[in-house]
Amino acid sequence: MQCPKCGHEQPEQLDECLRCGIIFAKLREAPTGAEIPGDDDYFQDQTASEWEQGPERYSEHISYQAFDDDEDDVLAPSSITKMGWISLGVGVGIALMLSASSFLNFILHPLITMVHELGHSIFAWLAGIPTIPAFDFNEGGGYAIHLHSKPSYLLITVLYGLLGYGIYMYREHRPGLFFFSGLTIIYTVYFFTSLDNVIVLFMGHGTELLFAGIFLYRGISGWGCVHSAEQPLYAGLGIWIIINRLNFTWKLLHDRGEQFLYKQGKAFCANDFVLISEHYLRTTRLQPVLTFFLLCCLITPLISFLIYRYRKYIHEGLVILFVRE
Repeated sequence: MQCPKCGHEQPEQLDECLRCGIIFAKLREAPTGAEIPGDDDYFQDQTASEWEQGPERYSEHISYQAFDDDEDDVLAPSSITKMGWISLGVGVGIALMLSASSFLNFILHPLITMVHELGHSIFAWLAGIPTIPAFDFNEGGGYAIHLHSKPSYLLITVLYGLLGYGIYMYREHRPGLFFFSGLTIIYTVYFFTSLDNVIVLFMGHGTELLFAGIFLYRGISGWGCVHSAEQPLYAGLGIWIIINRLNFTWKLLHDRGEQFLYKQGKAFCANDFVLISEHYLRTTRLQPVLTFFLLCCLITPLISFLIYRYRKYIHEGLVILFVRE
């Protein structure tokens, strides 16, 4: 059968669409001629007066379109759907298979390297240092190439200009004004203290977990998935990254040989956790930063689940924050 909303082809016996998640029973119960929320015509047919009623009216339409995979559009915690549980189960199997195969680990490890160096680069740009992520074909892994050794004040000016523009645009909308003002204060602390160096170093590994969390969320929710087969693949990749990072951290904590090799670093630089420990924690012991990263690995799946469960509340909060009256 074909979904009447998104047109996705699927087996007849399903209760909900594998792509958009709409419940077919709800459509069959709807009055003849009723519009499906989310259809372009539905928005085009609204009168100007409806849209002039402010962000509350606007958020009503957005909420219905964004969360029509739940039983209704009431603001309430979301439960994992049957497809979400199937994706998680299959994803665990995929992750265990990948973890058990040294060959598959070798093939997929460049994904972690790419994400790792991308994380360094993004947060270095925020610190005013133009950086390009790259693979290290001599010693393995990767590294972030700094185009300047010192912050570019032109780049910093541009970033402050964007924050100032946000403050100006939301000057009459208090939630948005508070958000951009607070973000400006946080960024100032980030840039004018040594916090930026610590975050740039940590967010190589931190971005690995960020991507793992995003993959896991997409596996649970199907968000952004065109085909239903993508969900378990995303779940599998997310879980595999977390397992891989747990294994990496556990070895450094309990294997002196692994820790010795890690402390040797590369010919031209030390490894991230070594730099954080020695330069900012003032210790040669890696245990404090490794323990913190281990905890980050363990809570990543929980954070993905909580974002999914309370996504309606998060969405409504974003509408309140950014939709101006």
